[in-house]
Amino acid sequence: MKLVIQRVNKSSVEINNKIKSEIKKGLLVFIGIGLDDDKQDVEWLVNKVLNLRVFNDSEGVMNKSLLDINGELILISQFTLLA
Repeated sequence: MKLVIQRVNKSSVEINNKIKSEIKKGLLVFIGIGLDDDKQDVEWLVNKVLNLRVFNDSEGVMNKSLLDINGELILISQFTLLA
């Protein structure tokens, strides 16, 4: 399993010029899941992403997680990450 994670102030997914999904401040995650990945791998990565401390605290230090800021998450399947 591979992920590419990006902090965003907003993000959206468009299909046929129509917005399918959108978020405000949070994480944009491209995810590739392989045949060898199991439920435990997924659970570990979900916990890791939700608790990654990549958002600034009041002192400008990256010390807050997605959960701490009540941020949003958008996942996009990206099988080419495994190529």
